[in-house]
Amino acid sequence: GLFSASGLNATVDIDYEQTGEPTLVDMASKALEILVDDENGYFAMIEAARIDWEAHDNDAGAVALAVEEMNRVLKICYEYYEADPENTLLIFTQNF
Repeated sequence: GLFSASGLNATVDIDYEQTGEPTLVDMASKALEILVDDENGYFAMIEAARIDWEAHDNDAGAVALAVEEMNRVLKICYEYYEADPENTLLIFTQNF
């Protein structure tokens, strides 16, 4: 889905401002739900870019919330990995 002409709101602002935007967790969960295909395989790339954006703004609280959200996304992805470890490759990278 497309929810913005540019970047989505910060994790810290989504509930507070009642933007109606889905969270990264919501979008990752839905993408995996739609894409998982045991016969043909699938590829999903999920980026938690808000961490970097909030760090550039020197907003430690927003960074912490964005990292917490990324951790929830990783948990969801890991659950998909655990369901089919023989046919699943999960790669997590971070850039400093």
